[in-house]
Amino acid sequence: MARAPARAWQRMLSGRRLDLLDPSPLDVELSDIAHGLARVARWNGQTQGDYPFSVAQH
Repeated sequence: MARAPARAWQRMLSGRRLDLLDPSPLDVELSDIAHGLARVARWNGQTQGDYPFSVAQH
């Protein structure tokens, strides 16, 4: 029996599918990257205050 090829993909915010095993620059949207970085806390969230410092703000 033939084995199916491995598949691994991520659905991006824009709706695009990003093939994680064979990524293509054509599958990447700048807005997807910006949105993801805006939600990642800088220094693993180890900052004080009411407003976390995101990677996008860095």
